Amino acid sequence: MKKYFTLTLLAFSFFAFAQNDLKNAPKNKALYLLDGVIASYDFAQKIDPANIEAVSVYKSESNPSNLDDFVNHLGFGIIEIRMKNIRNSL
Repeated sequence: MKKYFTLTLLAFSFFAFAQNDLKNAPKNKALYLLDGVIASYDFAQKIDPANIEAVSVYKSESNPSNLDDFVNHLGFGIIEIRMKNIRNSL
């Protein structure tokens, strides 16, 4: 029972801290998502283009369901960057 309680507490703590990243994201700039994780503009600029698999830009209500948590950022856009799986290419 202690393990279950501890795991539940850790899970809620993780989700609470994950939401802080979204709250701290600037509201007047595009939101960058790097493999589903919020990234800064500066970090996104440092990505090697050879390691990018796909880039999607969303700026309307017709976003995919996996981006529903970020719907309040659609006014300025969401830039989703999916990276290549480098481990499989080595």
